[in-house]
Order: sequence, then C-alpha cells, then structure tokens
Amino acid sequence: MRTTLMISPMRNMRAAFAGAFAVAAALSSGAASAQGAASCKQEYAARKAAGEVGGQTQASYVKACVAMAGTTPVPPAHGGPPGGGAAEVSGSDSSDDLAKQLANPIANLISVPLQNNLDYGGGPKRSGSQYILNIQPVIPFKLNDDWNLITRTIVPVTDVVNIIPGNPVGIGDTVQSFFLSPAQPVNGIILGAGPVFLYPTATRDEISANQWGAGPTFVGLTQSNGYTVGILANHIWGIGPPGMNGLGGGSILGDDGSTIPVPPGRSPVINATYLQPFASYTFPSQTTLNLSSESTYNWTAGTWTVPLVAGVTQILKVGGQPISVGLFGKYYVVRPDGAPAWGLRFALTFLFPK
Repeated sequence: MRTTLMISPMRNMRAAFAGAFAVAAALSSGAASAQGAASCKQEYAARKAAGEVGGQTQASYVKACVAMAGTTPVPPAHGGPPGGGAAEVSGSDSSDDLAKQLANPIANLISVPLQNNLDYGGGPKRSGSQYILNIQPVIPFKLNDDWNLITRTIVPVTDVVNIIPGNPVGIGDTVQSFFLSPAQPVNGIILGAGPVFLYPTATRDEISANQWGAGPTFVGLTQSNGYTVGILANHIWGIGPPGMNGLGGGSILGDDGSTIPVPPGRSPVINATYLQPFASYTFPSQTTLNLSSESTYNWTAGTWTVPLVAGVTQILKVGGQPISVGLFGKYYVVRPDGAPAWGLRFALTFLFPK
C-alpha cells in the first residue's frame, strides 16, 4: 500500500458538457405556469430587498427562474448568508441557492463530484499527458444544533503517459478531510477545521507517495450578494518510513491528483502544504464563474506547484435530479521539472439537497 499527496490536473470532455446542456434545454422548454411566475416575482422582490440581484431586471430574473424545470422558487430566509455555511438545506431550495452552496466546500449539502482532469506538457520532452478522474464525495453530518461534521474524500483514478517511466494506470492514494464546522457563521465567516489523512491505497508504486500521512486542514469563507471568497488549506506530514517507488521511478501526487515525478528508489518523506484560495460569483440563472489556485509547496524538495484554475459551472435538473456541470482551464504559473504545463477539467456533480 502506498501514499499520495495530490496537486490538480484537468480533463476536457466538451462533448459530454454540450450534451448536458442540450438535455437541460429540453427539460426547461415548457412554458411556466402563472403560479410559478408569481412565485418567481416574489422571490425577485425578496432578493432585491436583500441586495442579491446585482442590477438584474425583474423580467430577466423571472424568465430564468421559471425556465428551470421542476424548481419551486422560495424566497431566501432572513438571518443567514446565501448558501449559509452549515445551515440546513431543504429539498425545496431554489437552484440558485444550490449553486451558492456548491461554491461552499463545507455546506450542509451532500454532493458527489466526478472531476475529469487532463493535463499536458509534462515529462522530459514536454510531450507527456495525464488523465485523472477524481471521485470526491462530500458528506455532512449534523452533530447537534451548534455543530456539523463535513467529510471530504478524494479517490483518484490515474492514467499517466510519457511523464514517468512505465506509464502507470491505476487507483491513486486517498486523501480524506474532516471539517468540524459551526452551524452558524462566526462574525459573517463560515469556518471549518479538523484533521486530514493520506491513505496508501494506490495500486501502483509509481503513482503513490508510498507512505501514510496526516495533518491539519482548515477552510474559511464568506458569501454575500452572489460572491463567495475563501481559502482551503492543509498540511500533511508522512507517518513512518516511506516505501520504494517502483523499479522504473515514481511520483508524488498533489491534493487534486496531478503527478510530480521522482527518481527511482525510496520515495521522499511527505511534508507538503496545500493552499486553495478561491473566488466565485453566482448569477440568478444558476451560472457560477470560478477562479482559484490549487497550489502545493513540497518542503522536502523545496518546490512550488502553482496552477491557476478558471471556469464556469451551471446547475441543471435531469429527471428531477439536480446536477452541476462545469468546464475549466488550468495554467501552471510555477511547476517543478517534468510537471504538466496546462490542462482542462470537466466536472459533473450530483447534488442531494436535504
């Protein structure tokens, strides 16, 4: 069993992305009822009073609201931030609220993202690529009226070509975080903190850190008028001596799955900091613009990996099931020798409001 600390790659699936929007268009093509339009007008009035419409006219807001198949508009509850931290999420929440909650890594919302990443420009000749599917369910648990526990797990499935010897394919190491979060924001800031663990679940030594790991993790963010701004961070130290990385060489994986090659022999000791500042803006149409950096500093090697990630996500309903689809681009501002230079990501997230 081997360990991995992962950094982030990105996969382009334009055909699937376009198909998802086509399905959404078909689902939303019916005319809205008069009652639905009236509810949307009430929701617009409530959001305008709260300063959450960003200058959008009532006509355009109602048009976007009633076009969402199966969505029952509900005026926002007063006394809490949009998407509110660990606030309870009812099944009747609007998709606009779902989009804001999805922008919050520790919202009280069960989600199962399938993050497809494809990175290019790695390896000694800059001709290598890697595909990583990150399966990363987020599951909240209500401990009592004051506290929630949110679990966030990342299981990567990796295929690396011409970046490290052997072109390994397999399951990578698992990273699991536990966030203890107050049920209400603290001075307007949504907070969560707890431990993070690195499990040596990789099926190939070359795509593993070959060591158990643990450390602290933290997230803090604020949400207002459609904006979400915050940071997620962790630090992982290796536990026990590292194993061998394979006869042909090996790698260290970042928190989001990208591969950093290392020479053959014994794997280096894990000692890495992960920083993910993020900002987004959610429109009343349930469209969210996203910008983040998924950076890792490897204290053992003394190297930074700093990708900038930008993209757009959209909340849809397919057969009554709310989902989010997203397309992102990534550019490595700073990278170690042999790491990819740029990438694409397609994310499909299944949402399960409570």
